Amino acid sequence: MHSRIRRRRNFCRRSCLSNSGPKWRQTGAGPEDCRGWQYPGHRRPMETSNEELLAGNEELLAGNEELQSVNEELHTVNTEYQSKILELTELNNDLDNLIASTRIATLFLDENLTVRRFTPEIRRAFRILDGDIGRPINHLTHELVCLPHPGIFIR
Repeated sequence: MHSRIRRRRNFCRRSCLSNSGPKWRQTGAGPEDCRGWQYPGHRRPMETSNEELLAGNEELLAGNEELQSVNEELHTVNTEYQSKILELTELNNDLDNLIASTRIATLFLDENLTVRRFTPEIRRAFRILDGDIGRPINHLTHELVCLPHPGIFIR
């Protein structure tokens, strides 16, 4: 970085001392002080670099503030989801306890007629294992006898 600035100064000093071109003007100091000679509308390289760094720093600070606000929102949403997960876990445990304690043969199916849950008593009628959850009901074998009326089964 220093070599780049030094080169600029040397270039500027040579240009100022030689007074090359009509676009150079004196801004207060004599030709022995290169900083006194400038191109109209031209800023010193150090001033320009400093302004660019300040602008970049302001952009980074603004981006940091935005990230902090998004992080706070995500933290709030995460806390809400954790409380919902805890509530659902408790409800699921209660349902599992209810299913295990009843002596009623029950088979829970979803809208596609796949097995979601079952009570232990259903094993008397269907050959079903814990691994059968998620399988369609027509994949299961059963020991039910069909009566002449469709939809009525007995054991």
